[in-house]
Amino acid sequence: MKKIITCIGIRPDIIRLSQIIKKLDLFFKNIIVDSGQHYDYNLNKIFYEQLEVRIPDYNLNIKSGTHATQVGKLMIEFENVLIKESPEFVIVLGDNNSSLGFALATSKLNIPLVHIEAGMRSKNWLMPEEKNRVIIDHIADMNICYLPEHKLNLIREGLNPRRIWVVGNPILEVVHSVETNYKQINPFYLVTCHRAENTENIENLEIIITFLGKLYQIKKVEIKFILMPKTKNIMEKYQKSFPEGINPIPSLGFLEFLGMEKEADLVLT
Repeated sequence: MKKIITCIGIRPDIIRLSQIIKKLDLFFKNIIVDSGQHYDYNLNKIFYEQLEVRIPDYNLNIKSGTHATQVGKLMIEFENVLIKESPEFVIVLGDNNSSLGFALATSKLNIPLVHIEAGMRSKNWLMPEEKNRVIIDHIADMNICYLPEHKLNLIREGLNPRRIWVVGNPILEVVHSVETNYKQINPFYLVTCHRAENTENIENLEIIITFLGKLYQIKKVEIKFILMPKTKNIMEKYQKSFPEGINPIPSLGFLEFLGMEKEADLVLT
């Protein structure tokens, strides 16, 4: 049985890869490597449990840090895994810093690289993810796209069409594979706000929170705000608080969030 490595960078990767991993396990000796970029229990382990994904064979424990620190630490740690395991190919999903580190280390050792979620473009070169995804796409040996337009993006950038496949979004299979039982009688709006542009800039965050406060004053509908650790930290640092009607709640597991998402009258993200 051929040996492969499937890489998990951040918790959305656990969700999107959950069904793929189960299928790969049937046909390959599939080594799972978690970067450890999300290291809090609620941000990681609970997703493995809820989605019934087996615990990774390796956790690189890179944790948080600057872009260079995360990518550099991951490349060093993952290179050791690659040399030890010598896989036939490596699967990477997405465009986070861990994905970039996984991809670079793989490519440097001339091991075939498969990139899932290839070809997505925001056209905003200031986004760290845009830089990451472009680099990964161009060094990958096989690019797996969600949509035909993503394939066209890659062809316009000069990639060989023989390296590109359109397969759809694996999140659909994940959503259909789980059941949720969250129920709430009273209407509510659900908000997620965790992009660096918003959470690392107090002025932007204040604008969003002020808008949400005004939205509550107009609609009188409870606003549930998913409070990620980095958002909480910057608010505490600048001694900011939520106005009336906004209910901050801790990070949720996938099933809880999916259930809340289905019940919400409005989702803002």
